[in-house]
Amino acid sequence: MKIIIIFSLFLTSILSAQNLEKCNLRICPNTDNIFIINDEKLICLLKNENKTIIYSYAFWCKPCVEKLPHIINFANNKKVNLYILLIHNENSREMQIENNKFKNENLNILVLSDEYGNKPRKKYKNFLKKFYAESKLIDDMSKIILFDEDGNLMYISDWTDGDDVLTSKILPLLN
Repeated sequence: MKIIIIFSLFLTSILSAQNLEKCNLRICPNTDNIFIINDEKLICLLKNENKTIIYSYAFWCKPCVEKLPHIINFANNKKVNLYILLIHNENSREMQIENNKFKNENLNILVLSDEYGNKPRKKYKNFLKKFYAESKLIDDMSKIILFDEDGNLMYISDWTDGDDVLTSKILPLLN
C-alpha cells in the first residue's frame, strides 16, 4: 500500500511538472521550484488537470502552518492536485525562507505575481477578486480553494469553516 501511495505521488508530481512547463510559468528569482502565477496562468494549470485544491499559505500564519500537513495528506489520499499558494513578493526575503522550507518536499509551490500589488494582503485580495464576488471576499489566509477541471471555482473556505471543512465540504464536491 505504501508503494502505491508513493508511486501515485510521484506520478502526480510528474504530471503537474508537465503542466507547469506547458503553461510557461516562470520560476521565482532565488528559488529552486517556486513558480510565479497570475489568474491566467492558474486557469491554464487548472484546465490541464482534474479537480485541484489551492491552499493559501504563509510561514507567519499559524493556522496555515497547522493545517498544511492535513491538507497534504488529504490531497494525497484522495489523489487531488494540490498547489500551495504563497502571497509574498517575488523577490522578498520571505520567498527564500519558503524556498528553504519546501526545498526537499515534493509539492507544487506557487507565488502570486507582483502584478497584483506590492503588499502581500492587497496582492492576495486582488487575486481573489478574479474568482470570488467582492461582496463575499474575505482575504484571510489558510484558504482552501477548490476548482474543477475547467478552471471554475467550486468552493472557497473562509474563517467560519471549522476543522472538518475537508470532509464536510471539499470531499462531497470531489465525488
